[in-house]
Amino acid sequence: MEKRYLPIGTQDFRKLRERNNIYVDKTERIHSLCKAGRMYFLARPRRFGKSLLLSTMSELFKGSKNLFEGLWIADHWDWTVTNPVIHISFASVDYEEKGLVFGIRKMLLELYAEFDAAPPHDHSIKGLFTTLIKQIHAKQGKVVILIDEYDKPIIDYMETHELDRAKANQVILGNFYGGLKDADPFIRMLFITGVSKFTKVSLFSKLNNLDDLTINPHYSTLLGYTQQELEYYFVDYIDDALPLFPEYNRQQFLEKVRVWYNGYSWDGVNRLYNPFGTLLFLESREFQSHWFQSGTPTFLVKMLLKQDFFHLENIETTINFLNQYSLDNLELTSLLFQTGYLTIKEKSKEGYLVLSYPNQEVREATYEFIITDMGHPRGGGGMTIQHLQKAFMSNDLEKAEDILTALFGGLPFDVYTHQTVRQIEGFYHGLVHILFQCLGLHMQSEVHTSKGRADCIVQTPTHIYILEFKLDSNAQHALTQIENKRYAKPFAADPRIKVGIGINFNSLTKELDGWETQVLT
Repeated sequence: MEKRYLPIGTQDFRKLRERNNIYVDKTERIHSLCKAGRMYFLARPRRFGKSLLLSTMSELFKGSKNLFEGLWIADHWDWTVTNPVIHISFASVDYEEKGLVFGIRKMLLELYAEFDAAPPHDHSIKGLFTTLIKQIHAKQGKVVILIDEYDKPIIDYMETHELDRAKANQVILGNFYGGLKDADPFIRMLFITGVSKFTKVSLFSKLNNLDDLTINPHYSTLLGYTQQELEYYFVDYIDDALPLFPEYNRQQFLEKVRVWYNGYSWDGVNRLYNPFGTLLFLESREFQSHWFQSGTPTFLVKMLLKQDFFHLENIETTINFLNQYSLDNLELTSLLFQTGYLTIKEKSKEGYLVLSYPNQEVREATYEFIITDMGHPRGGGGMTIQHLQKAFMSNDLEKAEDILTALFGGLPFDVYTHQTVRQIEGFYHGLVHILFQCLGLHMQSEVHTSKGRADCIVQTPTHIYILEFKLDSNAQHALTQIENKRYAKPFAADPRIKVGIGINFNSLTKELDGWETQVLT
């Protein structure tokens, strides 16, 4: 059988099928949604297959039977019945130059031309939308409405820190979507997707019959790839990649892929691969942060830094946190979940959740992005995280000191605003933690021994570094504590060289101003 191509960047179902791309068959779940034909909303992170889902539904309702040959739904759908489809993607709406009202009106008038309908004298976007639906219904029957990236005109301006413009667009969108309620008798099915669920958009207050599928367990695997789907549909690409990793047998290789790219969950049970990052891995055959590199909102990283929010592991919350997401109250945990940086690790029947990073790709890339975005180090000379890793691996502690001094000296001043000394100390501890996690070195934080708790232990193939941090004290005091409390004792039988590193941070200058090292016996 002819090998099928990876569907990288293909969001159009027709093109995907005509180009002989791999399609992971989700049509059984799609069938149950389309058969019921209600009003739905689904939030998923970017590049998770939302656009492809709507494109598939569009071709289904149009009766494009030939595109579904070999898929589950081919023998389970009535191809003699079709519906007109209004398919809107806000990624294609031009609103940046002349504003959102202009962009929506232009898009609607193009739809009038497409359906050979007559625009009304009422040129308000709500009136245009409602009348369009009614006219199409009069000619062709009940209308299917598919709206992709409904929240893009809001999120775009959050990312550029133009909150006033984001709020203005939120009001405009609320007015636009308000037309859907008036047109309810003429709609066969409505399906809306986006990254986030903004609780104050009129979409959710006026459409009280909108079925939110975001954490519905019956549709938890509607988007993304399960482990079984990965191994079945992409077996040829897995087989091609295996020889490039001779250190692993097949099972070990699949486990490494799973750790890196699997882990997204909306029910706490089923774990999923992000399609975009997974496909890029299968193409490049390199374990990199492919999804993360496709675009990370800087405002999110700024919020993490400002709120001292570094340890995104095992966060306990409730389902209600999803309803706390609005422009006036950007609740960080909800924001991280909806954008894909956190996922559901556990979920109880009572609605309690445990959130964590989905996988190694997101964990490591988040650490690195935070570190990189902390500021351009003063006098850093272009030194990077990779330089710091090389310094530790080669035991060049003078270079490590220079890089860390420059890195912390480059922190934006506002991250310290209104923080107590203890909070600043915790802030530094958190940054050092994610820094060494980002290096890819074996690192433990706050390691307990019989006489105390070491702040940080970093292991390389040749050395074990025991770090102790002080605030407004001195580095020698930190080094003395390492010796007196015998933090190196648990590693006495280890042949590697043990090195103590005492570090002091100055809360007034906001800099690392002390560094002492000593080989431990």
